[in-house]
Amino acid sequence: MTPHLYGMEALTAAKKRGLVSVPVYGVLTDYTCIPFFAETALNGYFIPHPELIGEMVDKGIPKERLFPLGIPVSARFNLNETKAQAREKTGLSQSGELYLVMSGGVGCGNLSELCDELLCRASGEFSVCVITGRNEKLREQLSGRYFDDGRVSVLGFTEKVGLYMRAADVLISKAGGLSSTEAA
Repeated sequence: MTPHLYGMEALTAAKKRGLVSVPVYGVLTDYTCIPFFAETALNGYFIPHPELIGEMVDKGIPKERLFPLGIPVSARFNLNETKAQAREKTGLSQSGELYLVMSGGVGCGNLSELCDELLCRASGEFSVCVITGRNEKLREQLSGRYFDDGRVSVLGFTEKVGLYMRAADVLISKAGGLSSTEAA
């Protein structure tokens, strides 16, 4: 279950108990009908794409409550910078391929193993930038592991994810709808 669903379930419970008197809408950031979604009962749902309507109706969500308006993406991801400008602004190397690894809010597997594989397999000049978000323990672990390897930079939370995406040649991340849409 994705984190945003908890909010929809809580709002559904609040509505059923009469604790909410205003219309309540949910914004889905997945390109599929996630498990347990049918247990929610909001006034409406903003969904990523019209092709999801049938799947959601099959789960018991009334068609008239579905609004296929896309996933809202922050203006921070609508950048005009070139790759070179983005790399300059982020302090990343101008030369070679840049692999951007983002762990997401709930993690993305074994990032040490992933970085080790990238370091072993990549050829030519390259670098790896890992963004661990608010996972401070992971940031400290990776920073310690790669502190003497100039090819790896590790960041915690940043408001400049769009800039790092623009700087990258390859993005490795979880397959979330919001992250995928931001990257696109």
